[in-house]
Amino acid sequence: MREIALVSAFALIASAESNLIEIYKNASFIHQNFSNQKSEFSLNLPDFVELEDIDVAASCELVSLNLNEAKPAENEVYAQFKQNEKELGELNDKLNALNSKNAFLNNFPAFKEQSVANLDADGDKFYEAVLKNIVQISQTKKQIDELKKKMGATEVKNFQKLDLKFECDPKQVKISYPVSVSVNLKNKIHADVAKGKVEISQNLTVTNPLGIDLNSLTIALYPFYYSSNLTPAPFYPRYEGKPAPRNMMPLAAAPMMEASADMAPRKAYAKKNSVKDVQASNEQNALANAWRIEGVSLKADETADFAYDKQSLDAKFDLVIDGYGSAGAFVRAAFKPERSIEGAQSEFKIDGINIGKRYVGYAAGE
Repeated sequence: MREIALVSAFALIASAESNLIEIYKNASFIHQNFSNQKSEFSLNLPDFVELEDIDVAASCELVSLNLNEAKPAENEVYAQFKQNEKELGELNDKLNALNSKNAFLNNFPAFKEQSVANLDADGDKFYEAVLKNIVQISQTKKQIDELKKKMGATEVKNFQKLDLKFECDPKQVKISYPVSVSVNLKNKIHADVAKGKVEISQNLTVTNPLGIDLNSLTIALYPFYYSSNLTPAPFYPRYEGKPAPRNMMPLAAAPMMEASADMAPRKAYAKKNSVKDVQASNEQNALANAWRIEGVSLKADETADFAYDKQSLDAKFDLVIDGYGSAGAFVRAAFKPERSIEGAQSEFKIDGINIGKRYVGYAAGE
């Protein structure tokens, strides 16, 4: 009976069957799909997520949604941080003891009763004791500074447990909420003059924002800013000599944009995904270009690189000499991208020779 009570006291932390991360220039959201869950289960969410930020759609009626107080994720990083914290406390105690010893040595009462001859005889021993203590103080301070730097560089993530309760055992549950995703875009633009080609690769470096493994993950990249404004703000005309109009309550903002693609749960992959399994595609929609990277697997806090678009383009090369502004000669390439090249720090190579880096972006057909 005790074992049953213990099991029922702790709700199971559910694992999503498929995940979608939407990345905008100013915001990111994750949409997680769960299948065949119990009527009560839990998730770990980042500590900054508010209850009103969470959107739940399920095949059963949602009875309650409870967000618990944030706590540190008890992983290897946290365990090491706690060990460093304990060591720091011990070093501070050691430093306090050494400082007390140093004060005692500098105020040794017995010296007042000693003769000059005795003091001269014991001077070398006293010097060695004081010097040894000063060296230990210096070494301990150095250890404390190094440990503080190490702890300062350690990112301990806090998570809050979300408890969900449904009227029945839901077959399908979709949960959406904002996440903080570390993203870095970078391009590789390589020219082959002899073949008249320009090879362009657009790459994305992304870090798993959660403290759990994310499998069956799709990353959607939108090269524009997220906005929840569904309609323009009301226009209130102001006339010279007339009193200012009373402000009216603006229209409520949308809680969260739904995923732009069908997120119907899929069967979990039988094997672990790797970089070679990743498939990237470009989608033209009414707003702008959107990029999708599918078949991604990211372990907790893992950072990985993905190429989300590659183009091999015909180019016309010529030499340009800027005799007025400088004495340099430049290789110029004229080409038209089939798909847009998102603005990012770009690596340039000509015939395999590294030329340099520059922030550039090109529109399709430019």
